[in-house]
Amino acid sequence: MIYFVDLDGLQKYADKNLFQPLGITNYKWQFTPQKVANTAGSLQLRSLDYAKFGQLYKNQGAWNGKQILS
Repeated sequence: MIYFVDLDGLQKYADKNLFQPLGITNYKWQFTPQKVANTAGSLQLRSLDYAKFGQLYKNQGAWNGKQILS
């Protein structure tokens, strides 16, 4: 589990450590009225990019031979 005090930290971390390695370039977070990223299903991606998460799960966190999640 990762906790971020500011939204920029979450976005930068996810971009660098998850989206970039997966080749995901077009995504959008939705925010609560308190300007907190709604991480409970409010991330918008293309269908093919969502499929990459399934492949990542199938490969136990590895993508193209590199472990990006544990």
